[in-house]
Parts: sequence; C-alpha cells; structure tokens
Amino acid sequence: MEFRVLGPVDAVDDHGHRRPVTAPMLRALLAALALRAGRPVPAEELADQLWGEQLPADVRTTLRTYVMRLRKVLPGDPIGTVPGGYVLSAEPEDTDLGRFRSLVLRAREVAPAAHAEAAALLGESLSLWRGIPLADLPDVPLRTVQQPRLEELHLSAAEEFYELGLALGRHERLVDELSSVARRHRLRERLTRLLMLALHRCGRTAEALTVYQEARAELVAELAIEPGAETRALEQAILRDDPALALPASAAGRVTAGGPSAPFPPGT
Repeated sequence: MEFRVLGPVDAVDDHGHRRPVTAPMLRALLAALALRAGRPVPAEELADQLWGEQLPADVRTTLRTYVMRLRKVLPGDPIGTVPGGYVLSAEPEDTDLGRFRSLVLRAREVAPAAHAEAAALLGESLSLWRGIPLADLPDVPLRTVQQPRLEELHLSAAEEFYELGLALGRHERLVDELSSVARRHRLRERLTRLLMLALHRCGRTAEALTVYQEARAELVAELAIEPGAETRALEQAILRDDPALALPASAAGRVTAGGPSAPFPPGT
C-alpha cells in the first residue's frame, strides 16, 4: 500500500484504488504512524500526538479501539502491535514523504555535477505534494507540530529547485511561479534573492528592486531586522548592473524549452 500525508491523509492499495479513512481521528492515527513508517511508535507518544493534555479517561483502551477500527479500513493488516506501541509495517518508500525525502537526497548528491538531473529529481519530489500537508486532520497536536515541519521541507526543496533552474537559464519560465511563492513567504530571504535575480535576468530590473524594498519593509515590520548581508549585496549588484549576475555563457548554451516546473498545489 501507499500512504500519503503530503496533502490530505489517505491510503492507496496496490491496485491504485484509494482507501479513504473517513473518521477524522483515524486519519490522525494513520498520519502519526505513516510519519514513522517502519518504526515503532510508543502508545504514550501516539496519545500525546492525538490528544495532548486532553486525554480520554481510558486512553489505552481508546487507542486500542482506534487501531482496531483503522485495521478494518486498511487491507492487508499493515498495523502491527509491538511492545508498548504500534508500527505501520511499511517501508519509507511506501509513503509519499519517504519518496520525497529520497528524491531530494538523490538530487543533492548529483547537483554539483549535474544541475539538470538534480532539477528533474527535485521537480519529481515536489510533484508528490497535493496541497497543505495533513490538511484534513482535526485540530490535534500532531498537526500543530508536524505541519510546519513538513511545509519547511517543501519550501527548502522548492528553493533548491529554483536555484538550479536559474543556474540552467530557466528564469523566464520560472519567474511567474517564483514570484507567487516568494510573495507568499516574504520573510524567506533566499526566495527573495532568487526572485530578484530571475527578474533582473528577464530585464525587469525595476521590479527586482521593488521586490527588495517590499521584502525589506516586511522584515522590518514583522521582525524588526534589516535584510541580511547577502540580500543587501544582491540589491547593490543589481543597481550597478554587475556583469557577474548575468547567466554564464556555459550555462546559456544549455538552456532548453524543456525541463520540469515545480508544481505548487493551491494553498501551499
């Protein structure tokens, strides 16, 4: 089976059919186990993730009941009982999160020598995201803790994808999506710099400088800090039209119309 958490939580059987888990707390239990696929999760940890301080009167019995109900939904009995807890009997690659991490790791390994291959791997990893992670879970501690962590993984991979795309001369194809993502995350200076560089290479230098000013205003207003040295240096380089910002001739010769684009599902 395939277990998915990079969006709404669900399971897909070996024939490609979705096995919807309709009960919200059962989805939360499945997510808690899927995030640790192949590794035991202590019952106490599951209880903390599902209820926090609002524990049911008989938490162990309630948890056992939930596990029994979830087993009835999922074919093949993938949930095992281990001393003190439970385990989802699956390999990390049986989850969309595990495949995402594997693809990102492979991309980072090949990136120094093969930008196009690394960008393709990152594009594939990003295509696994179907929206906001754990999007359909109830308001449980698991969602509160894990959702920001997963979103950070997503954004970090996207930043690496865009950086490789710019190194490959794909600024014109990426600039619109990059603009949308960067404007939703103005406090991430790496995204700001990537957008500034993409706009500058597209001949939209005035817009690149406006992006800097808007990001600076956001940082000052929200965090009471100025942009970092790298971001300020990029602004100055754009102002003087530094030739170092141009796409290297070696990269310009490799620019093609093909190649992946980083899909950002609505809401991510």
